[in-house]
Amino acid sequence: MIHTSDYARSLRAIGQALEVLHVEAFQMESRGDDYLVLGGVTLQLRYTSEEIDRLEREGQARRRDPNGMPDGRSMSQLMRAVGAYLNHKGARLLRIFWLDQSVSLAYETAQGRQELDVRSLSSMYKFWVRMCGNRTGREKKYQLRLLCNRIKA
Repeated sequence: MIHTSDYARSLRAIGQALEVLHVEAFQMESRGDDYLVLGGVTLQLRYTSEEIDRLEREGQARRRDPNGMPDGRSMSQLMRAVGAYLNHKGARLLRIFWLDQSVSLAYETAQGRQELDVRSLSSMYKFWVRMCGNRTGREKKYQLRLLCNRIKA
């Protein structure tokens, strides 16, 4: 049995912190309940479970409208989708490689196999839309909003 956590929650909180820092490409390594983020030449951040809890509380405080639709293309929401994807697979995260338009996930399956899964950010966005639609029943409302935005443009 492998240890997994609520990756969707943890990765969204880390994504919120990385958004504030304007990080666009990074490598993240899972070390137990901690995450090490490396980016560029000088960026090296460690997020402990306590830090993630604090980031989550701060993020909740900033979300004013509980019925509002978050930006599914933001790093925090795409990271949330990556976490939900890992949770769905029952996988244990090893590493994330986040690039301009793709994310590579190194993880361990429940059977103990190590795998590498490369996904485009657009496919993670589609997963996020399905995830939010299934979770809240707001997918049609969100798709309507996207359609309205296209019509206005």
